[in-house]
Amino acid sequence: MAFTSRKKTGIKSAKQLNGATVWGRQGAITITGGSANIGPNEIYVAKGKGAAEAVQVPDRFKLTPEGTPAGQARNVAQAYTRFADSKTGERFDPDFDVAVTRHKLIDAIERSSEQGKAVRL
Repeated sequence: MAFTSRKKTGIKSAKQLNGATVWGRQGAITITGGSANIGPNEIYVAKGKGAAEAVQVPDRFKLTPEGTPAGQARNVAQAYTRFADSKTGERFDPDFDVAVTRHKLIDAIERSSEQGKAVRL
């Protein structure tokens, strides 16, 4: 997997989208729009060298009740939902290993931005 951050316009291909792009063996996923953690954002998927297409976040990743406002309110509600799940015996993923992985990703994002090119993880 490689990560790159680009500032370009248009949506013909993942390479031409504004935002953060994660490149994999079979294509790319790009998040565009507002702040990545606050939103509002749009997600585009490009398979192979094909054109990027807008996609919706699958319902299985939406943990908050219908009508929860977008942005910070939804992000906090999602975090509280995950925390509540951990108290009922449901899987709650974050641990030290996850934190290390996230920091490696953040470091790659920063290096990609500074170098202006894709960085392999």
